[in-house]
Amino acid sequence: MNNQGVLVVGGGLAGLTLALQLAPQRVTVLAPRTGNTTGSSGWAQGGLAAALASGDSPRAHAADTIEAGGGLNSVEAVALVTQKAPQMIKNLVQHGVAFDRDHDG
Repeated sequence: MNNQGVLVVGGGLAGLTLALQLAPQRVTVLAPRTGNTTGSSGWAQGGLAAALASGDSPRAHAADTIEAGGGLNSVEAVALVTQKAPQMIKNLVQHGVAFDRDHDG
């Protein structure tokens, strides 16, 4: 099979994370020329959240997320995302992604 590279459609967090994970393969990212306001990344007004600080936990993060969502969230999806978030953030940092940090890191 002749590998011509990978096309990632979308310039949000998921698409760009995938592009980072696929490197050093040849990756082309197809993203809107202007900021996308309809995707989930555009709604992340306060940035990303993960239980990284001492005294924080994925369980507490999940409870905060469900409360902020007015109980309309999928409990299973919230549990999965909040469990995986700390490692995903660490992976992005290892790939050189810079984040603003609070006093806890």
